[in-house]
Amino acid sequence: MHCLSAQKRPQLKHKKQKLLVIELNLLKLQEIIYLFVTSFAFLLFSDCYLPA
Repeated sequence: MHCLSAQKRPQLKHKKQKLLVIELNLLKLQEIIYLFVTSFAFLLFSDCYLPA
């Protein structure tokens, strides 16, 4: 019984690390999307409102 619980513990830790990596990747993705959207909006804005 004690051996079983000892074997299960590292797997749980590994799963938590995997989740953390996924969360970090999502944050990076969000940042990239945000930068892309803002730069795109800026390009549209400058195209429309700056005199040619």
